[in-house]
Amino acid sequence: MQNIITTPPPSNFEIDSFRIKIPLDKCKILSHDLNQLFETYNTYTGERIESKVNNKINVGTEYMKLWIQILSINTKLESIEKNAKSIILDIDKVKSVNVAPVQYVVVTIHSKLLKSNYLDRITWSNIESVYNMLMSYKAIYCDYHTFLNSDILDIDFCRNVQIPNWSECKSYIIEHLKPTKDLGFGINEFNQKDNIGLQFGTREKSSYTKPYIKIYHKYIELTTKSKLFSERYLNDATDIPNDLFRVEYTLKDKKHYQKYGLYKQVKGKQKVVANSLSDMLSLSNDKKEYIASHMFSFQFNSGIYKSKSQPRKKFIYSSARNQMYEQYGISTPKHLFIYMLLQSIKEYGDASYNLSLIIEELESIGFNKRTLQRSKKEVFSMFSKLSAQDQNVILDKENEYNKTYLFIQQSIFNLGINDLHLLGIKAISE
Repeated sequence: MQNIITTPPPSNFEIDSFRIKIPLDKCKILSHDLNQLFETYNTYTGERIESKVNNKINVGTEYMKLWIQILSINTKLESIEKNAKSIILDIDKVKSVNVAPVQYVVVTIHSKLLKSNYLDRITWSNIESVYNMLMSYKAIYCDYHTFLNSDILDIDFCRNVQIPNWSECKSYIIEHLKPTKDLGFGINEFNQKDNIGLQFGTREKSSYTKPYIKIYHKYIELTTKSKLFSERYLNDATDIPNDLFRVEYTLKDKKHYQKYGLYKQVKGKQKVVANSLSDMLSLSNDKKEYIASHMFSFQFNSGIYKSKSQPRKKFIYSSARNQMYEQYGISTPKHLFIYMLLQSIKEYGDASYNLSLIIEELESIGFNKRTLQRSKKEVFSMFSKLSAQDQNVILDKENEYNKTYLFIQQSIFNLGINDLHLLGIKAISE
């Protein structure tokens, strides 16, 4: 197994799963159950009750199932319906068009086919192993070239990342969400025995503006829901970091591909939304990183890295005035300001955020803003009058805050929740 976290840090976005449609005329059906006619008879009368073609089977074990289905897709009719939106068609002409559906074998492929290399995900370096594993089930046969050049219906990309500070990271994410009452936006937190994490949208109803994204605890999932697989192929997860998380997102269909400029170029200048497995394997990580960031942007305000500290308790000046004068010699607005700043840092950390809040608070009760700004220069003088114990608490709290905040920022960035301008990448679509 590769270094699943740090090659490079964090890992690239790679393919976790996809549905591929292989033209039936380029496939050989080997299974005795798939695409066979099954008939039900009344054993008493001999009357035939039902005839049904079995067009869907699953193969493999309980912990490594693979769905194989035969679908009829009327591509010519789809094209006619699309044109009908912009022009009036001659109905007789439409009727004369041959709209016989094309049949495809649709297979759901997932990275568990890689067995012990499961966490590497599906890449060019191991796609042949995936193909060989699919062929080993002897349900269908197609050649390797056909497999690589067949189109993808939908696809999940994912990244592995260690998040030792999940609780703080989760709170930070939730705090920075765009406020919304729209269905399809917002976040769903799950906290069950067999997994914890956050989910945006749903796979079934996902779209360009309402994408499906999931962040979940991969180690917990491997040791609960996927325990049988983990025991057999991953050494019971003993070599996997117990703070391993995964973030994944879905590109749902050809409309979704089109929005992100994922075209296959054909003759001339025409562009068709048709993405083969080969195309998807060849996507640059920069492009996949951009897609992740863009999907997250629908849920977050710009400036995800701006701090939002917990709210301060308001300072009651009148009740503490005598004590402050006797203990610290505080008798002027600037000294009061400095004292309040130090006490806020002592309790909350984040000097910069508390500084702006305190200026706003004192301005609202009539203090001069210019005086308050000048007072910042005398913080050290006031700090030196505090007890050694209070000084240590303030310094420790500020250091603790800065360290935690930077750690959260790194985790957020590793998940792919990035301000778009930081990537320096323009969307190929819009």
